[in-house]
Amino acid sequence: MILFYEFLTLWSLMFYVLDIGFGIIFINTYVLSFVVSFFGLYITYYIKELNINKNIKIQGTPLILVDFVFHQLPFIYMVMNHKFYMKRYTLKQTYMTLLFICVYYLFIDIYRVYKFNEKKFRYILLLASVCIYLFTTLLCSMRV
Repeated sequence: MILFYEFLTLWSLMFYVLDIGFGIIFINTYVLSFVVSFFGLYITYYIKELNINKNIKIQGTPLILVDFVFHQLPFIYMVMNHKFYMKRYTLKQTYMTLLFICVYYLFIDIYRVYKFNEKKFRYILLLASVCIYLFTTLLCSMRV
């Protein structure tokens, strides 16, 4: 059974509530939303199914809707408000976000949750690392 801590989406929603709802900022939810959006696209359009537990499997149109609402919409919201969010976070918070993501992936069974095998893992890790690096570099360079 997949537990709560194995879903980065649920962690990110918790951080959104703390950040946007209560103004408690300790990680960069902008970068976190980018990572969640990236892996949401990976699950939706490459894996094409999400197993919540042994009995619940989401595929097809429901998966696309869940991906849009929980993965893509928060990132779209933050991109639309880019000027506000790029001024809000420090470089230290961005590094803490990347550290949190690394720790997250260390403590979950990445092969079961994201259906990686050794070959897929290397390619997706490389692609995600390059994308995160480019996104954070762009984010930091656009500061006024």
